[in-house]
Amino acid sequence: MSGGVETVTAFTSTAIQAAIDKIVVDTGGAGGVVLLPTGTYLVTSTIQIPSKVTLQGAGKQTTILIRQSDITALSMIGTAGGVNGPGGIGGHIASPQMSDMQIQGNNAAWTSPLVQMAYVHTAKFENVTFANAGGVALYIQCEVWDSTWEECRWDNSGGSNISKPAMLVQSADGATFPAMGSSTDATNDLRFYHCTWEGFKDGAFWATSGQAGALPMGNLYFFGCKADQNQTALGDWFRFEGVTGVYLQDLDLSTYQKGSAYAGTPFSMFTFKACKSVNLRNWTHNQNSSETDCLIHFDGVGLSGNGNRYVTLDSIEVTQPGSRPFATGMVKFTGTNLNNNFDFISYPRYSSVSPTYIKPILNLSSGTVNYAIRSQYKPIPSKPSGAYTDSDIGTQEPGVPVGMTTIAGVDLTNHRLYVRYPDGTYKYATLT
Repeated sequence: MSGGVETVTAFTSTAIQAAIDKIVVDTGGAGGVVLLPTGTYLVTSTIQIPSKVTLQGAGKQTTILIRQSDITALSMIGTAGGVNGPGGIGGHIASPQMSDMQIQGNNAAWTSPLVQMAYVHTAKFENVTFANAGGVALYIQCEVWDSTWEECRWDNSGGSNISKPAMLVQSADGATFPAMGSSTDATNDLRFYHCTWEGFKDGAFWATSGQAGALPMGNLYFFGCKADQNQTALGDWFRFEGVTGVYLQDLDLSTYQKGSAYAGTPFSMFTFKACKSVNLRNWTHNQNSSETDCLIHFDGVGLSGNGNRYVTLDSIEVTQPGSRPFATGMVKFTGTNLNNNFDFISYPRYSSVSPTYIKPILNLSSGTVNYAIRSQYKPIPSKPSGAYTDSDIGTQEPGVPVGMTTIAGVDLTNHRLYVRYPDGTYKYATLT
């Protein structure tokens, strides 16, 4: 274990900060490890984590930090003007780490994020739970690079006004720190391994470019993650806007209706807007909530040349054991999506679903898709018995919006596609 080692001996944020500061002084900034033994630590002032310092607890069920007022519990905030290279160049905080602990927001609807990051690179979070925030549990404000989250959880966090997801990621800073100025680089290369989002309110994870004029956010990767919602949500689960690349593989998703029938506007589970590359592979979703409008929404409203492009879907499966289908369908398009390559390697499908509750796999009734939708999936998806009649689209079926014809005639011989038409009917269509 390189660098210094300090063990916190009192259960306060003041004691934690004192141990951090001592390591920085004793090692001349070389860093080290601050050990937080089993116990509950009361956070009454923001803990500042500098470069190369690791906060290491005894376990996320045994080392628990609870903030006591409307403050940010832990902060990793460097300064603007970062450039490529290690070691905190340009004022960045380099290689901070946290592991084996739980950070709680005290179940209060406070406005300050529980944990905040800006101008940071190569951070690592391992086996950390962010819980009971009552608002944003983790806020990446701007210019965070090359960082990872492994076996982390977000529990019972997010606000209740469709503006505060459990985790909010931006590419540029906003009004909170105006003295920093605009970011000179974009947030990029954030990776999530086997992480879980549960009990979120507004949403689980939203990534946006932030303020006007910000550079597009770089790549975001999710591997083997899980999202499970058992309460009424008010916004999209995951939303990606202005992100260069999004890669989500091996997702386990579940929705459950809570209480009486949902009376609000149904939301999308995953929304993509102005994303250059979207790669979605090996999802399983247990759909049992009437709150949900669709599983995947490609939002092209208000976009021209910056629509979603280069999209791949592979092995997306939805099971619906109950009687709560999607409101509009599995994959929905609104506005115009400019896709040079929209590729179904394995066609999205329903399984173990009663025909009564089937909704369309693709819903194009309010949107258009330019260029091509292709598929390498050869077997024709089976049609539920007695559900709907087949319909051949041909080159242009009456009433089909402009842009629909771009689906026909492109590598879809003998494919049968389930489509919602502008007149509100659901049909299987053989695309030739």
